[in-house]
Amino acid sequence: MSKSNQTIQTLLLAAVSLDGKISTGDHQSFSSPEDKRHFFASVETCDGCVFGSGSFEEDPSWMLHELMPGKPRVVVTRKAEAYRQRYPEGETLKFLGDDPGPILDWLSAQGCRKVALLGGGHVYSVFFRHQLVDRALITLEPLVLGEGTPFCREACETHLCLRKVENLNPNTLLLDFAPKEN
Repeated sequence: MSKSNQTIQTLLLAAVSLDGKISTGDHQSFSSPEDKRHFFASVETCDGCVFGSGSFEEDPSWMLHELMPGKPRVVVTRKAEAYRQRYPEGETLKFLGDDPGPILDWLSAQGCRKVALLGGGHVYSVFFRHQLVDRALITLEPLVLGEGTPFCREACETHLCLRKVENLNPNTLLLDFAPKEN
């Protein structure tokens, strides 16, 4: 699958520790208040989102009712049928496997033109591997976790170009990346 076949722009959002983790060992958030403000402002620019089942399970109620209410959301899972039995699908919620083609096709059918990729590490890996990340806004938080969820879970070598660096606070950086042009 190539990006040229898709009309949807993808925006990857992640807060990352200095050792490359996106959540603690017990799946707790560690992002700064400034990153949280940046996250919500960025999500507001999107009309749909994609996240993994691990992210969904951290707080299903928040993901279902507070994150982007009324906008299409895809939960990437290997257990789509089990989730469908517990949560009703519709125009704003879909459980799909990790093939980005059907994910982007469904979001496009719902009218999405820009979607946020919200993790976790498997979702990031899949979209990088298929060269389907148009922009990555990565907040680098000043801590080392030692364990937790890695930013990417599988091999997905991707070369990026740093577009901009911004201080969100005196210790936290926002890194703005785009795919490197060949």
